[in-house]
Amino acid sequence: MEGASRPRILILHSYETDYAWTRTVNQGIDRAKRAHMNVDIRYHYMNTKNQSSEAAKKRAATVAKRVVDNYQPNVLLVIDDDAQRLVATDYIGNEAIQIVFAGVNAELEAYGYQDADNVTGILERKSVSAIKEVLRLLVESQPRLGSLKGSVVYLSDSSTSAKLDAGYLARQEWAPLEYQGHLGVKTFEQWKQAVLSLNGKYQFLLVGGYRKLFSDGSESFASAEEVAQWTEANSTLPIVGINAFNSEDGVMLSIGASPFEQGEIAFERAIRLVEDPASLSQMPVAISKQYVVALRHQALEARDIKVPKVLEAFARATNNYFE
Repeated sequence: MEGASRPRILILHSYETDYAWTRTVNQGIDRAKRAHMNVDIRYHYMNTKNQSSEAAKKRAATVAKRVVDNYQPNVLLVIDDDAQRLVATDYIGNEAIQIVFAGVNAELEAYGYQDADNVTGILERKSVSAIKEVLRLLVESQPRLGSLKGSVVYLSDSSTSAKLDAGYLARQEWAPLEYQGHLGVKTFEQWKQAVLSLNGKYQFLLVGGYRKLFSDGSESFASAEEVAQWTEANSTLPIVGINAFNSEDGVMLSIGASPFEQGEIAFERAIRLVEDPASLSQMPVAISKQYVVALRHQALEARDIKVPKVLEAFARATNNYFE
Protein backbone atom coordinates (compact mmCIF):
# COMPACT_ATOMS: atom_id res chain seq x y z
CA MET A 1 0.00 0.00 0.00
CA GLU A 2 1.36 3.41 -0.99
CA GLY A 3 2.59 5.39 2.02
CA ALA A 4 2.32 2.36 4.31
CA SER A 5 5.70 3.03 5.95
CA ARG A 6 4.58 6.46 7.14
CA PRO A 7 1.59 7.61 9.21
CA ARG A 8 -1.35 8.42 6.97
CA ILE A 9 -3.91 11.24 7.04
CA LEU A 10 -6.91 11.11 4.73
CA ILE A 11 -8.61 14.48 4.27
CA LEU A 12 -12.19 13.76 3.26
CA HIS A 13 -14.19 16.71 1.94
CA SER A 14 -17.95 16.71 1.53
CA TYR A 15 -17.67 19.07 -1.43
CA GLU A 16 -15.34 19.86 -4.34
CA THR A 17 -12.79 22.60 -4.91
CA ASP A 18 -15.24 24.48 -7.15
CA TYR A 19 -16.73 25.60 -3.82
CA ALA A 20 -14.88 28.59 -2.33
CA TRP A 21 -15.35 27.30 1.22
CA THR A 22 -13.56 24.04 0.39
CA ARG A 23 -10.65 25.82 -1.26
CA THR A 24 -10.19 28.10 1.73
CA VAL A 25 -10.41 25.25 4.25
CA ASN A 26 -7.55 23.69 2.27
CA GLN A 27 -5.60 26.93 2.59
CA GLY A 28 -6.06 26.68 6.36
CA ILE A 29 -4.76 23.12 6.24
CA ASP A 30 -1.76 24.29 4.24
CA ARG A 31 -1.02 26.96 6.86
CA ALA A 32 -0.80 24.26 9.52
CA LYS A 33 1.53 22.02 7.56
CA ARG A 34 5.07 21.92 8.90
CA ALA A 35 8.29 21.45 6.98
CA HIS A 36 9.70 17.93 6.80
CA MET A 37 6.54 16.22 8.03
CA ASN A 38 7.00 12.47 7.80
CA VAL A 39 3.33 11.94 7.00
CA ASP A 40 1.53 10.66 3.93
CA ILE A 41 -1.46 12.89 3.14
CA ARG A 42 -4.24 12.18 0.68
CA TYR A 43 -7.36 14.18 -0.27
CA HIS A 44 -10.72 12.85 -1.41
CA TYR A 45 -13.68 15.00 -2.52
CA MET A 46 -17.24 13.64 -2.38
CA ASN A 47 -18.72 16.55 -4.39
CA THR A 48 -22.10 16.30 -2.65
CA LYS A 49 -22.85 20.01 -3.13
CA ASN A 50 -23.36 19.23 -6.82
CA GLN A 51 -25.49 16.12 -6.23
CA SER A 52 -29.23 16.62 -6.60
CA SER A 53 -30.39 13.40 -4.92
CA GLU A 54 -29.73 11.40 -1.79
CA ALA A 55 -29.06 8.35 -3.95
CA ALA A 56 -26.20 10.18 -5.68
CA LYS A 57 -24.79 11.20 -2.32
CA LYS A 58 -24.90 7.60 -1.12
CA ARG A 59 -23.01 6.50 -4.22
CA ALA A 60 -20.37 9.11 -3.44
CA ALA A 61 -20.27 7.78 0.12
CA THR A 62 -19.69 4.23 -1.11
CA VAL A 63 -16.70 5.40 -3.12
CA ALA A 64 -15.37 7.40 -0.15
CA LYS A 65 -15.62 4.40 2.19
CA ARG A 66 -13.73 2.31 -0.33
CA VAL A 67 -10.98 4.96 -0.32
CA VAL A 68 -10.85 4.91 3.48
CA ASP A 69 -10.73 1.12 3.66
CA ASN A 70 -8.02 0.84 0.98
CA TYR A 71 -5.88 3.67 2.33
CA GLN A 72 -6.31 2.71 6.01
CA PRO A 73 -5.47 6.16 7.43
CA ASN A 74 -4.29 6.66 10.98
CA VAL A 75 -6.35 9.85 11.05
CA LEU A 76 -9.48 10.58 9.03
CA LEU A 77 -9.92 14.36 8.78
CA VAL A 78 -13.54 14.93 7.74
CA ILE A 79 -14.83 18.27 6.46
CA ASP A 80 -18.49 19.41 6.52
CA ASP A 81 -21.67 17.63 7.47
CA ASP A 82 -22.36 15.34 4.52
CA ALA A 83 -19.08 13.46 4.96
CA GLN A 84 -19.76 13.06 8.69
CA ARG A 85 -23.27 11.71 8.12
CA LEU A 86 -22.52 9.49 5.17
CA VAL A 87 -19.01 8.21 5.91
CA ALA A 88 -17.33 9.09 9.19
CA THR A 89 -20.05 7.65 11.42
CA ASP A 90 -19.13 4.18 10.12
CA TYR A 91 -15.72 4.52 11.78
CA ILE A 92 -16.83 5.61 15.26
CA GLY A 93 -15.13 3.30 17.76
CA ASN A 94 -12.68 1.98 15.18
CA GLU A 95 -9.48 1.47 17.14
CA ALA A 96 -7.30 1.82 14.04
CA ILE A 97 -8.67 5.21 12.92
CA GLN A 98 -9.02 8.47 14.80
CA ILE A 99 -11.49 11.01 13.44
CA VAL A 100 -11.01 14.77 13.34
CA PHE A 101 -14.00 16.75 12.09
CA ALA A 102 -14.36 20.34 10.89
CA GLY A 103 -17.06 22.45 9.28
CA VAL A 104 -19.80 20.74 11.29
CA ASN A 105 -23.03 22.72 11.60
CA ALA A 106 -25.01 20.01 13.39
CA GLU A 107 -24.84 19.11 17.06
CA LEU A 108 -22.50 16.29 18.06
CA GLU A 109 -25.48 14.07 18.86
CA ALA A 110 -26.54 14.09 15.20
CA TYR A 111 -23.59 11.83 14.39
CA GLY A 112 -23.09 10.05 17.70
CA TYR A 113 -19.88 11.97 18.30
CA GLN A 114 -20.74 13.12 21.84
CA ASP A 115 -19.55 9.89 23.50
CA ALA A 116 -17.14 8.60 20.85
CA ASP A 117 -13.65 7.87 22.15
CA ASN A 118 -11.91 8.25 18.79
CA VAL A 119 -13.39 11.59 17.69
CA THR A 120 -12.45 15.24 18.17
CA GLY A 121 -12.68 18.37 16.04
CA ILE A 122 -13.99 21.88 15.60
CA LEU A 123 -17.61 22.93 15.14
CA GLU A 124 -18.58 25.62 12.65
CA ARG A 125 -20.94 28.17 14.17
CA LYS A 126 -22.24 31.41 12.68
CA SER A 127 -21.17 34.33 14.87
CA VAL A 128 -24.26 36.43 15.55
CA SER A 129 -22.17 38.73 17.72
CA ALA A 130 -19.84 39.31 14.77
CA ILE A 131 -22.79 39.96 12.44
CA LYS A 132 -24.18 42.54 14.89
CA GLU A 133 -20.78 44.15 15.37
CA VAL A 134 -20.18 44.54 11.63
CA LEU A 135 -23.70 45.82 10.99
CA ARG A 136 -23.34 48.34 13.82
CA LEU A 137 -20.17 49.69 12.19
CA LEU A 138 -21.97 49.83 8.86
CA VAL A 139 -24.97 51.67 10.29
CA GLU A 140 -22.81 54.15 12.17
CA SER A 141 -20.92 55.03 9.01
CA GLN A 142 -24.11 55.20 6.93
CA PRO A 143 -26.73 57.25 8.83
CA ARG A 144 -29.40 56.86 6.14
CA LEU A 145 -29.74 53.20 7.15
CA GLY A 146 -30.98 54.34 10.56
CA SER A 147 -30.14 52.76 13.89
CA LEU A 148 -29.43 49.08 14.45
CA LYS A 149 -32.88 48.35 15.90
CA GLY A 150 -34.80 46.78 13.04
CA SER A 151 -35.59 43.20 12.12
CA VAL A 152 -33.79 40.65 9.97
CA VAL A 153 -34.95 37.52 8.19
CA TYR A 154 -32.91 34.59 6.88
CA LEU A 155 -33.50 33.25 3.36
CA SER A 156 -31.85 30.08 2.07
CA ASP A 157 -32.32 26.95 0.03
CA SER A 158 -33.66 23.80 1.70
CA SER A 159 -30.32 22.04 2.09
CA THR A 160 -29.37 20.28 5.31
CA SER A 161 -26.61 22.76 6.14
CA ALA A 162 -28.92 25.75 5.62
CA LYS A 163 -31.53 24.24 7.93
CA LEU A 164 -28.88 23.56 10.57
CA ASP A 165 -27.73 27.17 10.31
CA ALA A 166 -31.33 28.36 10.67
CA GLY A 167 -31.83 26.34 13.83
CA TYR A 168 -28.65 27.72 15.34
CA LEU A 169 -29.45 31.33 14.41
CA ALA A 170 -32.89 31.02 16.00
CA ARG A 171 -31.32 30.13 19.36
CA GLN A 172 -28.99 33.14 19.48
CA GLU A 173 -29.35 36.55 21.09
CA TRP A 174 -29.98 39.16 18.39
CA ALA A 175 -30.82 42.30 20.39
CA PRO A 176 -30.97 45.13 19.45
CA LEU A 177 -31.99 43.45 16.18
CA GLU A 178 -35.06 41.24 15.98
CA TYR A 179 -34.58 37.90 14.26
CA GLN A 180 -37.77 37.08 12.37
CA GLY A 181 -37.00 33.51 11.41
CA HIS A 182 -36.06 31.46 8.37
CA LEU A 183 -37.58 30.99 4.96
CA GLY A 184 -36.28 27.96 3.05
CA VAL A 185 -37.16 27.40 -0.61
CA LYS A 186 -36.37 24.73 -3.19
CA THR A 187 -36.30 26.48 -6.57
CA PHE A 188 -34.85 29.67 -8.00
CA GLU A 189 -38.35 30.81 -8.95
CA GLN A 190 -39.51 30.39 -5.34
CA TRP A 191 -36.43 32.32 -4.25
CA LYS A 192 -37.30 35.19 -6.57
CA GLN A 193 -40.85 35.32 -5.25
CA ALA A 194 -39.57 35.30 -1.66
CA VAL A 195 -37.09 38.12 -2.26
CA LEU A 196 -39.76 40.32 -3.81
CA SER A 197 -42.25 39.54 -1.03
CA LEU A 198 -39.72 40.54 1.67
CA ASN A 199 -38.95 43.96 0.20
CA GLY A 200 -39.67 46.80 2.60
CA LYS A 201 -40.44 44.57 5.59
CA TYR A 202 -37.03 44.25 7.28
CA GLN A 203 -33.86 46.20 7.90
CA PHE A 204 -31.57 43.53 6.48
CA LEU A 205 -31.97 40.35 4.45
CA LEU A 206 -29.68 37.52 5.56
CA VAL A 207 -28.80 34.96 2.91
CA GLY A 208 -26.87 31.74 3.33
CA GLY A 209 -26.91 28.64 1.16
CA TYR A 210 -28.46 28.89 -2.29
CA ARG A 211 -26.39 26.35 -4.21
CA LYS A 212 -29.16 23.79 -3.87
CA LEU A 213 -31.82 25.85 -5.66
CA PHE A 214 -33.20 23.98 -8.62
CA SER A 215 -33.44 25.83 -11.91
CA ASP A 216 -37.00 26.28 -13.08
CA GLY A 217 -38.42 23.02 -14.44
CA SER A 218 -35.06 21.29 -14.17
CA GLU A 219 -33.18 18.80 -12.01
CA SER A 220 -30.03 20.91 -12.28
CA PHE A 221 -29.05 23.64 -9.85
CA ALA A 222 -29.16 27.35 -10.59
CA SER A 223 -25.84 29.15 -10.81
CA ALA A 224 -24.81 30.55 -7.41
CA GLU A 225 -23.52 33.71 -9.07
CA GLU A 226 -26.78 34.20 -10.93
CA VAL A 227 -28.80 33.81 -7.73
CA ALA A 228 -26.65 36.25 -5.76
CA GLN A 229 -26.54 38.85 -8.51
CA TRP A 230 -30.27 38.61 -9.23
CA THR A 231 -30.95 39.06 -5.52
CA GLU A 232 -28.74 42.14 -5.32
CA ALA A 233 -30.47 43.62 -8.34
CA ASN A 234 -34.03 42.97 -7.12
CA SER A 235 -34.00 43.26 -3.33
CA THR A 236 -34.60 46.68 -1.81
CA LEU A 237 -33.15 45.37 1.46
CA PRO A 238 -29.41 45.53 2.15
CA ILE A 239 -28.22 41.93 1.81
CA VAL A 240 -25.88 40.28 4.29
CA GLY A 241 -24.39 36.88 3.58
CA ILE A 242 -23.62 34.54 6.48
CA ASN A 243 -20.81 32.85 4.53
CA ALA A 244 -17.81 34.77 3.21
CA PHE A 245 -18.21 33.21 -0.24
CA ASN A 246 -21.59 34.93 -0.64
CA SER A 247 -19.74 38.12 -1.59
CA GLU A 248 -17.57 36.21 -4.04
CA ASP A 249 -20.86 35.29 -5.71
CA GLY A 250 -22.03 38.92 -5.73
CA VAL A 251 -23.59 39.81 -2.33
CA MET A 252 -22.60 43.25 -1.03
CA LEU A 253 -21.44 42.18 2.45
CA SER A 254 -20.81 38.85 4.14
CA ILE A 255 -19.75 37.80 7.62
CA GLY A 256 -18.93 34.13 8.07
CA ALA A 257 -17.01 31.63 10.17
CA SER A 258 -13.40 31.49 9.08
CA PRO A 259 -12.70 28.48 6.84
CA PHE A 260 -8.99 29.12 7.49
CA GLU A 261 -9.55 28.42 11.18
CA GLN A 262 -11.54 25.27 10.47
CA GLY A 263 -8.79 23.80 8.31
CA GLU A 264 -5.90 24.95 10.47
CA ILE A 265 -7.26 23.73 13.81
CA ALA A 266 -8.39 20.40 12.37
CA PHE A 267 -5.06 19.68 10.68
CA GLU A 268 -3.08 20.70 13.77
CA ARG A 269 -5.09 18.12 15.71
CA ALA A 270 -4.57 15.50 13.03
CA ILE A 271 -0.80 15.96 13.20
CA ARG A 272 -0.82 15.79 16.99
CA LEU A 273 -2.74 12.52 16.83
CA VAL A 274 -0.29 11.07 14.32
CA GLU A 275 2.57 11.97 16.64
CA ASP A 276 0.81 10.98 19.87
CA PRO A 277 -2.41 8.97 19.42
CA ALA A 278 -3.11 9.09 23.16
CA SER A 279 -3.37 12.90 23.05
CA LEU A 280 -6.97 12.75 21.82
CA SER A 281 -8.17 12.69 25.42
CA GLN A 282 -6.62 16.14 25.80
CA MET A 283 -8.50 17.59 22.81
CA PRO A 284 -12.00 18.70 23.75
CA VAL A 285 -14.24 19.70 20.88
CA ALA A 286 -13.57 23.29 19.82
CA ILE A 287 -16.03 25.90 18.55
CA SER A 288 -15.15 28.41 15.84
CA LYS A 289 -13.94 31.75 17.19
CA GLN A 290 -12.70 33.56 14.09
CA TYR A 291 -14.76 35.15 11.37
CA VAL A 292 -14.07 36.86 8.07
CA VAL A 293 -15.69 39.85 6.40
CA ALA A 294 -16.14 39.90 2.63
CA LEU A 295 -17.22 42.82 0.45
CA ARG A 296 -18.44 43.21 -3.12
CA HIS A 297 -17.55 46.75 -4.25
CA GLN A 298 -19.93 46.91 -7.22
CA ALA A 299 -22.95 45.86 -5.15
CA LEU A 300 -22.13 48.33 -2.37
CA GLU A 301 -21.68 51.11 -4.90
CA ALA A 302 -25.02 50.29 -6.55
CA ARG A 303 -26.71 50.76 -3.17
CA ASP A 304 -24.66 53.89 -2.42
CA ILE A 305 -23.42 52.31 0.81
CA LYS A 306 -20.12 53.49 2.22
CA VAL A 307 -18.15 50.89 4.15
CA PRO A 308 -15.94 51.79 7.14
CA LYS A 309 -12.27 51.70 6.17
CA VAL A 310 -11.54 49.13 8.88
CA LEU A 311 -13.94 46.65 7.25
CA GLU A 312 -12.50 47.28 3.81
CA ALA A 313 -8.99 46.76 5.16
CA PHE A 314 -10.04 43.53 6.87
CA ALA A 315 -11.63 42.20 3.69
CA ARG A 316 -8.63 43.13 1.56
CA ALA A 317 -6.17 41.58 4.04
CA THR A 318 -7.94 38.22 3.80
CA ASN A 319 -8.45 38.36 0.01
CA ASN A 320 -12.19 38.79 0.47
CA TYR A 321 -12.60 42.14 -1.30
CA PHE A 322 -14.20 41.71 -4.70
CA GLU A 323 -14.69 44.40 -7.31
